Amino acid sequence: MQREFVFTLTSTTATYNLWKDLILPTITDPTFSNSPYIPNVGFEIEIQNQTPGATVLRNGFSLTGGSWDVNRGPVNCLDLNEIGIKTDTNPTSLYVKICAI
Repeated sequence: MQREFVFTLTSTTATYNLWKDLILPTITDPTFSNSPYIPNVGFEIEIQNQTPGATVLRNGFSLTGGSWDVNRGPVNCLDLNEIGIKTDTNPTSLYVKICAI
């Protein structure tokens, strides 16, 4: 299963939690009976900073405009609750793809 998101980060002082602050608010049906399932863990997480001139920090790792960060692990071992994201430019566009089994 694969889910893709594009978020607009609007605060230069906040550290966003990928699951709690960005993905969870997009879920309108918490039972997933009428919407696609969105996992809070995955085996691959891709993050791209889509704003030229902006820097996004992903748990301390810098992503300049247009750059990607890909994490891969064994079956669904990457916890989205453990990913913190921060930016230095307002607004910043962030692309996130999650792959899970």
